[in-house]
Amino acid sequence: MRIISASVSGVRNLTSDTIEFHPQGNVFFGLNGSGKTSVLEALHLLAMGRSFRSHSLRPVIHHDQQSCMVTAKVEKAGLVQHMGMERTRSGYSTLRLNGQNVASLSTLAELLPLVLLDTEGLELIFGGPDNRRRYLDGTLFHVEQSFLEVWRRYQRTLKQRNAGLRRGIIASDDAWLADLARAGDALTEARRRLALRLAAAFRDVAGRLSPSLLSIDLVFKSGWDERERLIDALVGSAESDHQRGFTQLGPHRADLRLRLDGRSAADNLSRGQAKLAVAALRLAQGVVLAESQGVPPVYLVDDITAELDENHAAKVCEILVSQGGQVFIAAVESGEVARFWPERAFKMFHVEQGTIKALT
Repeated sequence: MRIISASVSGVRNLTSDTIEFHPQGNVFFGLNGSGKTSVLEALHLLAMGRSFRSHSLRPVIHHDQQSCMVTAKVEKAGLVQHMGMERTRSGYSTLRLNGQNVASLSTLAELLPLVLLDTEGLELIFGGPDNRRRYLDGTLFHVEQSFLEVWRRYQRTLKQRNAGLRRGIIASDDAWLADLARAGDALTEARRRLALRLAAAFRDVAGRLSPSLLSIDLVFKSGWDERERLIDALVGSAESDHQRGFTQLGPHRADLRLRLDGRSAADNLSRGQAKLAVAALRLAQGVVLAESQGVPPVYLVDDITAELDENHAAKVCEILVSQGGQVFIAAVESGEVARFWPERAFKMFHVEQGTIKALT
């Protein structure tokens, strides 16, 4: 899997002609505010439909533009395809694949599996369960072909039942609960399988990064008391659900908890350890994606050499090299990456005031 080339316009201060990428490593360096991280953001936007720096798209679009656009030529399993997207300030999207409009972002996302290695993304450790559910489900999307339909079925049924509960119009709840339980069981089993694979990959990566991470366990929680079946838990809470107006139990409350010697990792990890744990989670995600797809994903690495000490930054780079995927790195100085990548070829790009220039 690799991105052969891309073109960006209207993403923050970026404007570019077609950029030809190296199949192994690509380093974008420049001063803070130059636009180097925006290059990674543009690729993330193309594959995921959203920014990793902002919950809203409005600040992503340059202030004097009405839309942003990212196009790319990608190669996967020997097949070269052209993909692109345009997003407007009003929220309208145009998605293209090989010159044809496509209706769903998932069509583009399937072509471009990404792993974002951003040690500022500490919400995986300190944030709520929704952050870790997105981590699980974003990985599952590329691992199990049937996952998206199962996830959509559960979300659709949950939304419909909650709407009925809020309006007090559900006279008989048995059919809703049966549908919710069927979809919820399938979703939970898929997440549980993935959690076991991620835990094994995390332990392997953690041992290579730092012995202190070996005390961390990944523990999957289904979202209800697992001593009983989901259908029984839903029936048991049905009366309370009617009173409160929403479904209290189920996979929408699931979590992938990090435990440090049996205690909450969020409450006991130092900030430095947490940054390493985030790196290990993302690298483990890459391992699982590579195993499932037969090829490594594309890695977006944002300023990791500034966030980690030299020893741990070098170990992260060593693992990235060993995994073999195409890597895009944002850094302040051109030399800070080169010393960590002695065995990997890469191409350098200088970014200044939104202009990207390849160095020869």
